[in-house]
Amino acid sequence: MATIEQALASTLQVLREKKGLSQSEVASQLDITQTAVSYWENGNRTPSPTYLSCLSKAYDSTPAKIYEMSETDPIQERAKQLEQAINIRREKHGNSHKTKAKSKK
Repeated sequence: MATIEQALASTLQVLREKKGLSQSEVASQLDITQTAVSYWENGNRTPSPTYLSCLSKAYDSTPAKIYEMSETDPIQERAKQLEQAINIRREKHGNSHKTKAKSKK
């Protein structure tokens, strides 16, 4: 089972990725280094309450919601995101490989 620090780290990464931001972009918004964002997302350090508040604004959330999300399984949340992305890609591309195979017959 993940510690709260590890869960928070995963949650911060998931939220950043949902917004389509890079670590560098978040760092620029908060006027900090990309390394600091990386440390937070890897669980090496935990953001101070001030930075957590700034992060929550950048991710259209609140510190309370971020901690609430961290109490759930962020890995499961990430798996859901990946599944959705795969489904979207499949819908976009359809079964074109099957159509091509049928047209060759």
